[in-house]
Amino acid sequence: MGRFCGAGVAVLLVVALAAVLLAPGLGRAPFDDPGEGQHAEIAREMLGGSWLTLRLNGVRYFDKPPLLYWLTAASFHLFGLTEGAARLAPLLGALLAVGATALLGVRLLGVSGGVLAGLALLSCALFVAFARYVRPESLFVAAIAWGFTGLLFCIRTPPVADTRFGAVWPAFGCAALGGAALAKGIEQLRRVRARFADLAIEDDSRTFNTERVSALELGFMLDVAETMIMSALKREESRGAHQRTDFPARDDVRFLSHSLVYRNADGSPRVEYLPVTITRWPPAERVYGEAAAHGGPHHTAGSALPAGEAV
Repeated sequence: MGRFCGAGVAVLLVVALAAVLLAPGLGRAPFDDPGEGQHAEIAREMLGGSWLTLRLNGVRYFDKPPLLYWLTAASFHLFGLTEGAARLAPLLGALLAVGATALLGVRLLGVSGGVLAGLALLSCALFVAFARYVRPESLFVAAIAWGFTGLLFCIRTPPVADTRFGAVWPAFGCAALGGAALAKGIEQLRRVRARFADLAIEDDSRTFNTERVSALELGFMLDVAETMIMSALKREESRGAHQRTDFPARDDVRFLSHSLVYRNADGSPRVEYLPVTITRWPPAERVYGEAAAHGGPHHTAGSALPAGEAV
């Protein structure tokens, strides 16, 4: 118990030092426009509208995942429409990232190693800059750091399962990695798509042009990836192969439907839904093994037909 208390105190001290270094003057500088101003405006528009459909100047906005805007809108609601309130979310992400880095360092290298790991992260200039800038980078880093920390705690010897926290770390690590997708996942795909737009094909032959075929297939794969990410972000439930740790339950009231993804005139994706037509077999939860053997005619493996994803 003493070892865990010492580790906890060391992590808290590093996080407190990070707060002391990063927080002063958080709202002193005006927004960098359009960088910060655009993100702050999206969060501001959430206060008087939908928290599910992002909008920028009244136009639906799908360029980035919603986590940054949810946190910023909540901060606006609590502390008012100020630069400092807008920058609380990236500051929180930075503090969480420092805490995860220090905690993992303590686990792997001891207390002194954990403290040095946290301080090393604080010494990175870009990390400090993004901790005070309205963008999702620090939240993404925090989610990845806590995700790996949770998963590595599971496999590190001696096993963490020997402690009362053993069952928590695997779920926590997976949930944190899921949060990384909400913070940054779609933006990484956007960057790949932007690079794809600059793709050049050297082979100009009109027959058996495998280079052109590969380029077309890559474009189709990017379309499918974007469709899957947008559909998954909108579908706040778990169903079949679609599993979310933040929404583990199935929701037939809202999502007994197929996801249909279209392109808007500006190229951004739009998710709509088509209700499922129920015929002979009503949709039911998929169960397997012993549960399937005792669950009745609609709960045998493969007999239920839950709504899937249609594109």
